[in-house]
This record gives sequence, C-alpha cells and structure tokens, in this order.
Amino acid sequence: MRAKASTAIRYHALDALRGICAVLVCLFHFRANNPFTEAPLIRGSWQFVDLFFVLSGFVIAASYSERLTNGMLLRRFALLRLARLYPLHLAILIVFVGFELGAVALNLHGLRAMFDDAHAPSAIVTNLLLLQSFGLHHGLTWNGPAWSIAAEFWTCLLFALGVRIAGFRSWWLILLASLAAVGLAIIAPRGIASTADWGFLRCVYGFAVGALCWQAMQHFDLPAPEPKVGTMLETAVILCAVVFVVQGGGLAAPFVFAPVVLVFAIGRGIISAFLRLRIFQLLGSISYSVYLLHTFIQARLDDVLRASGVDATVIVHGIRMLGRTEWEGIYLTFLMLGLVILVSGAAYILIELRAQEWGRRITNRLLNPGGGSLSFVELLPDQHGGSSPIESPKTV
Repeated sequence: MRAKASTAIRYHALDALRGICAVLVCLFHFRANNPFTEAPLIRGSWQFVDLFFVLSGFVIAASYSERLTNGMLLRRFALLRLARLYPLHLAILIVFVGFELGAVALNLHGLRAMFDDAHAPSAIVTNLLLLQSFGLHHGLTWNGPAWSIAAEFWTCLLFALGVRIAGFRSWWLILLASLAAVGLAIIAPRGIASTADWGFLRCVYGFAVGALCWQAMQHFDLPAPEPKVGTMLETAVILCAVVFVVQGGGLAAPFVFAPVVLVFAIGRGIISAFLRLRIFQLLGSISYSVYLLHTFIQARLDDVLRASGVDATVIVHGIRMLGRTEWEGIYLTFLMLGLVILVSGAAYILIELRAQEWGRRITNRLLNPGGGSLSFVELLPDQHGGSSPIESPKTV
C-alpha cells in the first residue's frame, strides 16, 4: 500500500540520537587520561559519522523528494542547503585562520608549528569551496570534521539532480549506493574510514541508503508496533549498532544504522520516550555546532595548558594524553564537554538560527522577486542539526 506525505512533525528520537552521537564523536577526538577514553565504544565512535549520513539521506528524501519531483528548482534547493551548512562552517574556518595569524603575530611558535600541513594556506581555498573530501590533501585540514559537511553538500546536489532526472526511484539509489561502496573498496585507501581521502564516496553511500529507508517507510504500510514491541525493537537495533561499532565497524555500516533510523523514526518504545526528554532535545538542537566546534575548543584547551607551563600530559601506550592522573583526565574531559556545549549553544542561537532566517530571505529575494515566501519547512537542518519539521508518512 502506497503512503503519501501529510502532517509535518519532528522525529524527536532521531534528534536526540544525533546529539548523543555528536558527543561521542567529540569524545573520540579528545585523548584524555581517563577510564573511558580507550573504551571500545569511544574508540569506535568515528563510525557514527556514517549514522549521520544515513540520517541525512532519510531527512532530505523525506523533505524534498516530492518537491524535487514536482519541479522544485535545483538552484533553490542548492541555496537552501548552502544556507544551512555554510555559515557556521565559514565562521569556524575564519576563527581557525584568525588564531593561526594571531599566534604568528604574538610569536607563539612554542605552542606548535603554525601553518603546518594541517593548517596550510592552500587548504583554505579547498575548505572555502567545500572540496576537502575529494582526495586533494593527504589528511584533514583546518577544521577536520568539516570534511563531512562538504561531502554532504555535494551529495545533496547529486541526490537532487538524480530526482529531477529520474524521479525518486529505488533503482538508481541502489545503483548509487553500490557504486559508492565499490569506490570505497577500490579507490579510497581507508575504505569506510575515509575522510579527506575520498570521504565523499562514504557520504554518498550512507546518504543513498538513508534515502532508501525513507522510500521503504513511504511505500510499505508498516503498522506502528505496541510499546512493548517497540521497546524490544529499539533495544535490538541499538545493541546491534553498539556491537558493530565496538567490533571496529566496516563497510556494512549504513546497513547497520539503517534499522536504527527506521525504528526510531517510528519511535514507539520506551527508549524513544526517554530521548524526548528536554535535555536530549536541546542536545539534538545544538548537535551541528557541537560537531563543527569541538576540535577547535579541544585544541585551544591543549594550547592553554601548554602556554601555562604546566605539564598536564602523560604518555599511555605511546599516546600523548591530557591529565597526569585519571582524576585530572576526568576533570579535563568534563571541562572540555562543558565548554563545547556552552559555546555550541551560543553558536546555535547567534549563527545557526540567524543563518536559517537569512537564507530564507535571500532565497526569496533571488528566486521569488515578485512575491511569495518560503515556508519554514523548506529550510531544513541537515543530519547534524535536527530534523525539524519533516513530513511523516501517512498510509492511505
């Protein structure tokens, strides 16, 4: 039985999951001397980026597939995506570059080498053009996590072009996912762990699987389970995902995370109810800022400790970690998380929300000069920033 889009809703459980996974990625990048830094779940949390990609495909397909099929202008779609993704990325890149220039001006070379390979002036251009996931650099540059934002922008455009040419059809989404997976296995030297080295293929792979998830919800009449059954399903998919991540992940990641997205989109279990608590919803709202800001804050915390002259590091298994003792490492970890959440909240209010309004006005002005305006639902967040109103499937 075919379903069609109807009432606009929020997928609250998916918002919360996004926020939790953003924090886990944050902890993955922070090497502190504490009992959980080397925990298998934390060390495998880099794989949650693939969950973001699946979720992004689900959200974008739910929000735009019908409109693109019905003639939505590609440039309108591109401008809306750019308005959502680019302002915060640009602001943080400016802050990164400004810090390097300031450190050089103040002769702070004792902290570390300024404008090194990871902060090369030439990489500023590729970061500005969102090209840092196409193998143009040997590693991550400037704001490392932004590679996935760049990859998502081009993937969204590829999806929109596909829908406009061939319609929202499963055959080309399956072909796209297959080609991207083969490309990861053949072209990308690190496979599913690719970032700057053809991470674009990784994004396309997960995004296509996420779009197929939405299509499955749209075309099959799946009755909402009873709460007890929903709880069992939610527990099962979470356990499967955690075991997969702990075991090191792999090329099957999008297909492991796809059931998580589907089950929590339905949201009928006790875990979903727990994730609807306000604290998790707030975390979901600022998750995009958390994801893009955390490495800058972590690096500056390290710089402050170096500049203070206090040796607050220890070598554990050949790895430099912050915190001479575990208690010190725990303190620094919570201090880092507090700073990340505080600054991310400010960035969400001062940059993200204002950029969404700005994007809506600018797009209206450029593409609709004769009048009329975009609805809020057209300026949707991406995988990192919440799934505010997207259309839910109602069977008919």
